[in-house]
Amino acid sequence: MSPPLREEISHFNILNQQLSSSLQVAPYLYDADGNLTEGYTADGYRFTADYDAENQLRELSYRDDAGVE
Repeated sequence: MSPPLREEISHFNILNQQLSSSLQVAPYLYDADGNLTEGYTADGYRFTADYDAENQLRELSYRDDAGVE
């Protein structure tokens, strides 16, 4: 038996950056360079991302249900 299907409706801007999802309550956030700075994992955990001066990902962090970062 296959798992039930779920529908997701997302909205994107002209830069193809995801702005919202029907599965999430809060928006995705981007910095002035277009880097995703706040969003959600596939499991629904909020994450934050930090980038260096060359727009390379420096750090990605989130807390799970157990509070582990």
